[in-house]
Amino acid sequence: RLLVEEVASQLELALENAQLYAEVQQELGERVRAEQEVNRRNQELSALNQMSQQMSKLASHEEIYNEIAAMLGQVFEFDRLTVATFDAKTDSLSFPAVVEPQGEIAGSSRALAKNLTLWLVHAGESVLVDKDVKTYLTARSIEVPGIEPKSLLAVPMSTGEAVIGTIVLENYRQTTNYTSTHLDLLSTVATQVAIALENASLFEEIRTALEAIENRERYQANVARSVAILTEYGTRSMGDMLSALADAALPGRIYFAQIKEEEHSQYWRSIAEWNKDGPSMRPEKSKTQHMAVALFPNWSAALKDKGWISIVASRAAEPEKDFLSSQGIKSTLLLAVTGKASIP
Repeated sequence: RLLVEEVASQLELALENAQLYAEVQQELGERVRAEQEVNRRNQELSALNQMSQQMSKLASHEEIYNEIAAMLGQVFEFDRLTVATFDAKTDSLSFPAVVEPQGEIAGSSRALAKNLTLWLVHAGESVLVDKDVKTYLTARSIEVPGIEPKSLLAVPMSTGEAVIGTIVLENYRQTTNYTSTHLDLLSTVATQVAIALENASLFEEIRTALEAIENRERYQANVARSVAILTEYGTRSMGDMLSALADAALPGRIYFAQIKEEEHSQYWRSIAEWNKDGPSMRPEKSKTQHMAVALFPNWSAALKDKGWISIVASRAAEPEKDFLSSQGIKSTLLLAVTGKASIP
């Protein structure tokens, strides 16, 4: 009996120790997993904070798209990242960033991101699918061309109530790859990107407005100067007058051509010119000394009708196009100076 009691006591102690050991191991495992999760979360938050700081410094859309591709690769696992933008005015999509870290995925189609983006733009909802992706998307009338990804994460980029684009992550190797934590992170990124893009657009608008003001001031000052030169010194100051106009318009060349008559025809003859590149780069002068009006029917008609014409050489009509090509002119603006002749 004593022996049995001793054995039972030892067995009870052994079982308690085994149970305690199992509990300790479980607790240690949970602590390790918790520590790993905390470390992973800290890394994600660090990357997110770094992205936020970097975004605030960027002034162009291209820089922002490049930063998205680089930073998201540090936080998320994906086989394809697609950043899409939506223009509500033209109802059109563009895809400024498509990243496939392992190269093109055989059997898949980039059209999936397009179809999903079209749905997200109008639904304004985020998508987190960790299995049966095709079933989920088909139920929402989203076509899945090619093979389906194993897991999918997509969020809209919004400013106010307007959706301006999407960020789509596709994983073709792992199911249950994305969690609600990833969804929250990507949603935060999308918000930051949308703000950065909006700020970049505002910066571009301000820069364009300032350039317009500078251009207007330059035009006004130099046109006034050219008029003053011509008023004070007359036609002998044509060179200085054209130089002042060049400071206003910043062209490559300026000609002043007078209308001349011979027998029963009329022609333009250049009597003054300004050339940005200097004499060595001047075009064939003989062609500007005798420009028969009959060879420029479109120009003469426009000058008589409205007093000016703007031409891009690649879209010009013949025979004017041939003249522009021979002179190396890419675009030109003709202004009429009216006189006694029927042709300016």
